[in-house]
This record gives sequence, C-alpha cells and structure tokens, in this order.
Amino acid sequence: MSGKMPNKVFIEEHLKHCLENLSTKESYIPGVIVGQVIGENYYVVHLSAINIQNEHTNKSHALVYNCPSDLMIDSNRIFQKSLEVVNLLPGGSHVLGLFFIVPQDLKSVQPININFHEFNNLLVESPLCDKNKSWNYLQLNYSTVNKKSFCYTVDFNSVTTPITTTYKSISEIFGSFDNDWVTLVGKFNFDALDRFNVSGGPKALISIRQILLNKLESILNGSVCTFNGNVYDENQTLKDFECNRMGDLLTNVINVEFYRKLDPGNECKKASLKVERGKGKILMSGLCSLAVPFNRNGTIKSAIKAIHEDAMRTFTIRLNMHLQLLAEEEDIEEEGSSIDVYNMYNIITQVIIILL
Repeated sequence: MSGKMPNKVFIEEHLKHCLENLSTKESYIPGVIVGQVIGENYYVVHLSAINIQNEHTNKSHALVYNCPSDLMIDSNRIFQKSLEVVNLLPGGSHVLGLFFIVPQDLKSVQPININFHEFNNLLVESPLCDKNKSWNYLQLNYSTVNKKSFCYTVDFNSVTTPITTTYKSISEIFGSFDNDWVTLVGKFNFDALDRFNVSGGPKALISIRQILLNKLESILNGSVCTFNGNVYDENQTLKDFECNRMGDLLTNVINVEFYRKLDPGNECKKASLKVERGKGKILMSGLCSLAVPFNRNGTIKSAIKAIHEDAMRTFTIRLNMHLQLLAEEEDIEEEGSSIDVYNMYNIITQVIIILL
C-alpha cells in the first residue's frame, strides 16, 4: 500500500520514559503507536504495550519474547491486541503502527519484518478504522543497549506476489508539545434518526444497523459546525484559536456546536439508544457529547472530520454492544420492555486523559 510520506514524527517526551520503564535486558517487547497525521507530519501521543493477563494471579503484564522469530510466530496475537486499541480511540486518532523494544544496539538491527500487510487487513475490518487513510504505518524501534530509537515508515505493495515491503527511515523528534493540542468539546442533537418495525427477533437488528449509522452520517455531513461560536474557512488551522478551561482536567478547550434543521417540538433532551423489544421497534435519538483531542496544526476541515469520526465511533460501539447482547438472548422479552444506553462522554474523557 502506498501513501503520502510525512517528513517527521513528533513524539511526546514522556513517552521516552515509558519505553525505558518497559525495557528489560534480554527481551523483545512489542506495542502499538497511537496518534494523528496532520499535514506533513505524524504526532505520537501514546505508546501502548501489548498486555496479557496472568490466569493464576489475575494481573496483567507486557507481552515479551526471547527472540525476533518468536515474535513473528505470535504476530497474530499482537495484531488482535492492536485491534482492541482501535476500539478505545477518539475521533481523529489512529493506530499509526507498531513499536518494538529490542535488547540490541540499533546500529546492528534491521527493521523487524513483521507482516504489516496482515496487520492492515485486520485493522480495516473494524468499522471504527479509517479505511481511506493515505499515510504509511510507522515502526519505532528502541534499544535497551544504547537507549536510542530509530523510526521507519512502512510501505507495502499488495499488488505484486509475493507482497513486497519497503522500510524508509524518518526523523523522529522527542519533545514537550502540550501547547500543540486542544480538546474539541461540544454536544450534537441528532434528534430521532428513525423508527423501524422489525420482525424475526433481536438478530434482525443487525440488518438495520448500517441504515441507522448511514442516517447519522448524513445528518452530520449536512450540519454546520462552529468553533467558539464562529464559522471558519475549512483551510484555516487552529494555531491561533483562543482556548478555555473545563473543570480541573481539560485545558485548551475549544467549544464546538452543530447547527441543523429540526422540526419544532422534536428536539430530544436525553442522549440514548433505545431499543424496544417485543414490539419489534428500534428508535435512536438524543444528544451526543463529544470530547476530541486535536493538534493545532490541523485545519478546520480535518477537525470537523475528527468530530464526525468521534460521533460515528461512539454510536457504532453502542449499536454493536446492543446487537451482541440481543443476539446472546434466547428469548425476546415480553412486549413493552426496553433498554436505554447513555452517551460515552465519560469514557471518551478518560481516553483523552490517557492519551494527553
């Protein structure tokens, strides 16, 4: 897969300490790179080790390997754990690639030739993954011997057989970039998307999931988005925007509002996904709370895309949770029973605190 080649990778300084704390003298340790691609650069805000749980002690620990070949053999587990990270990300943030802690001098270590083609194929199967990305994945290697790091972009050509992979070095810069990040905070009233009459029990809801999400996406695309009460040119960046503070946790906040046409009297005041079973109906309605971390170097157009992604991810997760629960039930509840599922504002906020 070929994509544009950003010039640099900016990595938050505290993440270097995370690499040092994870390091052991003799083990290879894999992990996931999380961040954003803005313009010509990558911005890395989080490095997540591949954690597994000990069945005997019920405690989690980082996945470690004795040699690169063991790591390659177990690559599918690494990829599956990376997919779990995708489900936690706010809009605009992505799994940018993989990092590896290696017990060797980086001068003598080549890129770990893990199968990034399979890695990509697994990620794009998720409805939460950006399938239209134009950038290449990253591989970041960190040496426990000389405490140095080396970063590559990964470009693979899936047209040829066998698939060819090209690694190119890219400059990485560790630093403190707190002032480069803002949090886009707001609420979006998506009203009543639709009410469906469903026959065939809870499993029939699967057939209408995409219809609901398509309707939500259509409403988002037809809305006007304001930043701190103003509408801006889509090519303008957020560099000079004034920011507010929200409570004790969120700083550098930019308030976002959506404007769309609503029928008088139909405004919904409660965020919920309501499923009425037995009656065979599904109704999705209410307010969606958003809190999206975003780099100031990005444009208004990219910020709106991140906000849309966040709303779509929130309700994709909620719909999937409902469908899974309903599919596991053997019997439909009696007529008139219902479930209310509330917005994910607190969960999103927790993710932002972890990332930033």
